[in-house]
Amino acid sequence: MPAQPESRPSSVDRYNAFVLRHARRNLTLNALDGILYVTGVALVSRQTVLPGFIHECVTRVDALAAWENRIVGLLGVLMAVSFVLPHQVITAKIVEARKLVKPVLLVLASFERVVWFFAGMAALLLGASNPRAALYVFLACMFLYPFFIGLVNPAWRELMAKTTPVNRRGLLFGLRDFAGGAAGALALLAATRVLSGEAFAFPRNYAILFFGMFTFGMLSMIPISRLREAPHPAARHARPLREAFRRMRLSLREDRMLWRYLICRWTLELTMIANASFFATKALRGGAPEGTLAMTLKFAVAAALARMVWAFIGAQMADRFGFRSVFAASSILKAAAILAALFADAPLYFYAAFFLAVWSQRAMITSRTNYILELAPPGRRPSYVALDNMSRVPLVVAPLVGGWLADVFGYTLPFAAGALMALVAAALFIFVAPEPRRDRPLETVS
Repeated sequence: MPAQPESRPSSVDRYNAFVLRHARRNLTLNALDGILYVTGVALVSRQTVLPGFIHECVTRVDALAAWENRIVGLLGVLMAVSFVLPHQVITAKIVEARKLVKPVLLVLASFERVVWFFAGMAALLLGASNPRAALYVFLACMFLYPFFIGLVNPAWRELMAKTTPVNRRGLLFGLRDFAGGAAGALALLAATRVLSGEAFAFPRNYAILFFGMFTFGMLSMIPISRLREAPHPAARHARPLREAFRRMRLSLREDRMLWRYLICRWTLELTMIANASFFATKALRGGAPEGTLAMTLKFAVAAALARMVWAFIGAQMADRFGFRSVFAASSILKAAAILAALFADAPLYFYAAFFLAVWSQRAMITSRTNYILELAPPGRRPSYVALDNMSRVPLVVAPLVGGWLADVFGYTLPFAAGALMALVAAALFIFVAPEPRRDRPLETVS
């Protein structure tokens, strides 16, 4: 008698056993990947290093000097828009057709890292002789970097989900935040010394930082390559790209739990009308005695401490109560941060606002990364990740609107609006958002 095909429950049981058997190893490797990557990102801080490179370039081109603030604003828009483009559907389509995700992720992640090598070469070769060209290449690289992150994101999240049991994802992000916060602070201090050191004049100083991000990014791929991934227990089928978009439209039309989440998420995203970058602007305009550089350093230390402290709180909340509770905490912390900045009249209060803002940001990133993985139906996680990211397209202009309101009406209006939206978001996450662990339980442990 021919052998009978294996039943689905047995394949699921074997998958669960594999995940649990290698959970500790994979947890360590995923955490190490995050620590290395966060260290590299700290070297190219969006708040300090990237605007600093623009400043160095435009001051060497008379025709661009009057456009500096708009170019800095353009940088933020480029990086936000290129991440949320529909190209993520391509990765989701590929990943959902494969039982193993790691090979796809390693290929896509290499493109993401290589962008920083080209940014470093442009700074090194063109920064002194042709700063205009260096600036244009830099802006192109800053468009490509989040573009590739958008391609990587569905694959990375799927691999992270497959290798980490649901009830240990809070612990994973706690480890990443704790060690990454400490390493990132040290890296930022090193970056500041490079930028201000007499031995490294422009453009060599920025080239070193860009090459540093490339190096740490490539190193972070080593632990990824060592992850042990089990083949997905369910059947996987390749579908045309048109079919992938059609299934996403059906999900948006029919999945009420997804809509409940998106409404809550959009409300929280609108709080970016009172972006934390405005806190520093308000402090400096108010005559902060430390000056820009000292304030940046203290903010880096506050951010590192906030990440490390939140690592314990967020991990406990996520693993015990689910990521919906972390979203609600992020909203409450954001409201507190905005109100602290609104009424701040001394540097100490601004640092408190920064501290709360970093807690809120880390809570939102942790919950945003994991919540959708639990909300998505089995086999559809990459598509739901792409939908979640692309849904932010209309909201990327919120900081620009907040900046315009601050310039025209002062900080009170955008800050008050942001705090109100944060409190509304907290209420929505508590009373409206679904709890995936209760409403859509998984067959698999990951």
